[in-house]
Amino acid sequence: MCRKNVCVWRALLFCVLSGVLWLSAAYGTVFFSKVVAKAAAEPIAKKDDKLLVFAAASLGQVMQQIGAAFERESGVRVRFNFAGSNVLARQIVVAPKADVFLSADTHWMDYLAEKNQIDHASRRSFLSNRLVFIAHPSSAFSMSSPEQLLSLPFRYFAMGDPEVVPVGRYAKTYLRSVSMVGSEHSLWPLVQKRVLPASDVTAATAMVAALPDVVGMVYKTDALASPRVRVLFEPTLKDMPPIRYEGAAVTTVSQTDYAQRHAALARDFLQFLSSPVALITFRSYGFTLPDVAVREESVSEESVSVR
Repeated sequence: MCRKNVCVWRALLFCVLSGVLWLSAAYGTVFFSKVVAKAAAEPIAKKDDKLLVFAAASLGQVMQQIGAAFERESGVRVRFNFAGSNVLARQIVVAPKADVFLSADTHWMDYLAEKNQIDHASRRSFLSNRLVFIAHPSSAFSMSSPEQLLSLPFRYFAMGDPEVVPVGRYAKTYLRSVSMVGSEHSLWPLVQKRVLPASDVTAATAMVAALPDVVGMVYKTDALASPRVRVLFEPTLKDMPPIRYEGAAVTTVSQTDYAQRHAALARDFLQFLSSPVALITFRSYGFTLPDVAVREESVSEESVSVR
């Protein structure tokens, strides 16, 4: 009788243990499936992810600081390639390795849009700037109006290449708007023969910094950033062409998890450019916001550097 009871208890215990193991396996399979499905649906940034940003040369200093802030917040490393917007746009067409393109004008963003190289939904204007005339600190040049430029004994006029470089195109537009008293010409054709075309605004600023007999026209932010040049004259806001920096995510035909992650990171980075941290940083370097350029001199305080 005792042996019989032992056998019964052993049989019951075997059934209970088998049921427990079956339920555990079933629950584990469902749980694991949910985890896998969630991971597949939500591409998450990995520690080794790097965001490659192609940015206009004039953004060099400020974007290094903003990139570091984005890294601290997201944990994603940001690498930059700085050059003229025209150079960067053409690089993207030849080899679209960038995740984000930050252009100093709308022209080169339009260029990429026509070639379907950017995510149109991500495109946005995020920044503005101003133009100033600059001179070498040791020069005796001075002017209180743009018309006085021709009275200065300068040898060359440094500016971005007026055909392709955004700062040069802006400067040319401004100089063409300045009417010369007693002449049928604007200021532009009178200065054009002495133009030293530069590959970007950094190069134009460097020319003035290196040569005392050279004056130039660059972004105000670049003039403020260089101790080797001084502002000679700053045109009023109402006389300046609208300067707009635009950003967009660079498109990719790849549908891999890596590509999806980077597309999401590019959108996050563009959104970060409108964050309070980024806006404070931009203004500290002398930049303005697009909506600030309302052509009223009273808003010029927005562009004063507070560094």
